[in-house]
Amino acid sequence: AIALLDEDSARTFARTLGISIRGSLGIILEGLRKGLMSHVEALKALEKLSEIMFLSADLYRIVREEIERS
Repeated sequence: AIALLDEDSARTFARTLGISIRGSLGIILEGLRKGLMSHVEALKALEKLSEIMFLSADLYRIVREEIERS
């Protein structure tokens, strides 16, 4: 089982229970790698996500570069 969690305290708690976790950014990257979404769709998803939750400029850049490399 994998839990979709973005909040740090929830991630920490899930890890103590031995639950695997993915965050929203990880889901976007995994979807791209598995061919479930195109590069354009992944970039749009990243942009939409950045509108509704805080992403540092560094994290946004890192994920965008990973999308572009994939």
